Amino acid sequence: MVIINEVKYVNSIRVMDLGLSDHHAQSISISLPEFNNTPYKVKKRKFDEVNTQEFLHLLKQLTWREVYSETGTNAKVKAFMDVFLYCYNCAFPIETVNMRSRIKTNWVTQGIKTSSERMRLLDKQRKSTKIKKKDLEYTNQYRKIYKMQRNGKMINM
Repeated sequence: MVIINEVKYVNSIRVMDLGLSDHHAQSISISLPEFNNTPYKVKKRKFDEVNTQEFLHLLKQLTWREVYSETGTNAKVKAFMDVFLYCYNCAFPIETVNMRSRIKTNWVTQGIKTSSERMRLLDKQRKSTKIKKKDLEYTNQYRKIYKMQRNGKMINM
């Protein structure tokens, strides 16, 4: 459900048959105000093979004397965490990175678009006319392949 208080932003509303099942989809086109694409800063750590090897090297160099010299359990855990986090922060430092909000739409390939269009056409034909058993079998087989492709279960056939 979409609830808006500004009707002026609604461009169109329609019901579509996507050819995916016997259900229909609803589409609403809304124009939004200008998007602010200014960069923002994110703090993150870089975990790669070099940093991991550095971390392991730092851990191997430790004698853990600080941990063994403590007497209480809580003190031992605190000493362990202090030593461990020191190595962790040295090997995987926090970096500030400039980011931009991006919408990635390149995952929808031409093959997916073509296959989806073909599925819509077959489904529309199946619903609107009486088709032969052979054509119905083809449509059902295509639907199975299409669903496998859509779910990412198909490897080059």
